[in-house]
Amino acid sequence: MRAPRHTLAAALLGAVLAWSSSAWSPTPTAAQGRVHTVRAGDTLLRIARRYHVSVADLRRANRLRGENVRVGARLQIPRGDGAWRQARARRYAVRPGDTLARIARRFRTTVEDLRAANRLRGEGIRVGDSLYVPRPGQSGAQLRASLRQGNPVRPPDEPLELAEGVEATAERRASELQLGPTHVGQRLLREAPEPSWVEAARAEAPPEGTLQLPVDEGRYLRGWGSGQDGYHLAVDIGAPMGTDVHAAERGLVAYAGHGIRGYGNLVILVHANGWITGYAHNRVNLVIPGQVVERGALIARVGQSGFARGPHLHFILAFDGEHCDPTPLFTPRIQRANGEEVDEPVVVWDTDHRPSGIRCLARSARPHPHYHGGRRRRR
Repeated sequence: MRAPRHTLAAALLGAVLAWSSSAWSPTPTAAQGRVHTVRAGDTLLRIARRYHVSVADLRRANRLRGENVRVGARLQIPRGDGAWRQARARRYAVRPGDTLARIARRFRTTVEDLRAANRLRGEGIRVGDSLYVPRPGQSGAQLRASLRQGNPVRPPDEPLELAEGVEATAERRASELQLGPTHVGQRLLREAPEPSWVEAARAEAPPEGTLQLPVDEGRYLRGWGSGQDGYHLAVDIGAPMGTDVHAAERGLVAYAGHGIRGYGNLVILVHANGWITGYAHNRVNLVIPGQVVERGALIARVGQSGFARGPHLHFILAFDGEHCDPTPLFTPRIQRANGEEVDEPVVVWDTDHRPSGIRCLARSARPHPHYHGGRRRRR
C-alpha cells in the first residue's frame, strides 16, 4: 500500500530540515572560537583579559551594546585571526644580473613598492643585498609599516586564570595607584617609580639583593652593552617557545600589555628596593596590573613578539632611571649555549646604593642605531 504523496513530501522535508539544522547549527567550531559561560563576578573586561582578546572584539562577536552580561549567558570568544594575523615579511637576496624591475616582475609587484618597502631612492642595488618584497595585494608602504610593529602579538590558546580574589584585588590596587596604561610602562623604562608603587611592593622580609634567573635553564644569547654602539642595555635569554618566565624578585605588576613599540608582550614589575624589572617578547602575559607576585612566580611564557628574531626573553633591570646589567645578580648563574657560565663577578645588591660591579646607563645614552625617538633613522 502506497503512502499518500503529501505524507512522503512532509517526511522528506522534515529530514532535510533536520539535516540542515545539525549541519548549520551555530555550535562553536575551531573557526568560530570558544564559548565562555558567564560566572558570578564576570565582567566583559575580565572575560576579554582571560582570553587575551579586546572588549571591542568580544562585544562585536556577541552583538553586545553595553557592559552588562548575565550569569549563565554563553559568549562566543573570537579567535582574533583577522586582526592579529600578520604574515612574516618576505626577504630576497639580490643575485648577479638582478635589477629592481626584474625582481618586481618576478614577485608580481612594482618597482615603486620595492623602493618604498626598502627606503630606496634610486635604482642602485648590489649583489648580496637583502630586500623586503611586498606580498600580493600589499603595498610597499604597508610592508614598511608592518616592519615598524615587529612580530605580531597573537592571542594564545591559553586562558588567563587567576586565583579567586586575586583579580578583584589587583583591579582595585591598579585603580588606586593608576597602574596599567601604556604611558606607565613607558615612564618606568626611563624614570624611577612612584614611592607609592615601591611601598605597595614591600613585604616583611627585604629583597635578597639578587635576581632569580627568570627562565630555568635559559641560555645567555646577548649581553648588556652589546650591539652597534652598545645600544643593547638588557640581557637576552634563549629558551624554547612557551617556556615559563618567572618573576626575578617579589614585585608589583605596574604594566602588562603590548602597547610599547618593539617589546611585544611586556610585563614590568616594581620592586621594594626601587628596582624595575622588564620581561619582553613574551608569547603570553599571565599577570595583570596591580597584582603582587612573589619571587619565582609564573608571570609569562617565552615568545617572539615585537622586534625579536627568535624565541627568547629580553630581560631588563632598571634603577633610578638607568638600565643596569643584571648578569652579576643572577642566581643560579646564567650559562652560555655550550654550558659555560658567563664570566661575570658575583654581586649582591642589598643596599640603597648601586654596587660598583653593576654597570648602568640611561636609555637615552645608547639609542638604538636604527630607531630613536620613535622614528627610524635614515642611513
